Amino acid sequence: MHKHTPGPWMLHDMEDHTVVTSKKPGQFIALCDAEALDDEACHANACLILAAPELLEALENLCNQIEIGNAIDDHGHELKNLQALYVARNVIAKTTPNA
Repeated sequence: MHKHTPGPWMLHDMEDHTVVTSKKPGQFIALCDAEALDDEACHANACLILAAPELLEALENLCNQIEIGNAIDDHGHELKNLQALYVARNVIAKTTPNA
């Protein structure tokens, strides 16, 4: 179970910043300041933050499918080209430090 605020999250473009919130009232996730960045970078960063819960879920599902379907070859030997899986698992671990 993840400890982050569950998605989906919402994006709110304001005049000088972009805010990411939960759908529950009062649950603030992030503020991207357009005064510190240009408007395009501010919006792009907010979109990436907005997608974080879905990206994490998709990456976890992909890792699970790789482990189930591709970890062993037809002769019962562990596949050697699973580095991408290990990298993905490390990224997931960074997002869920106490899971």
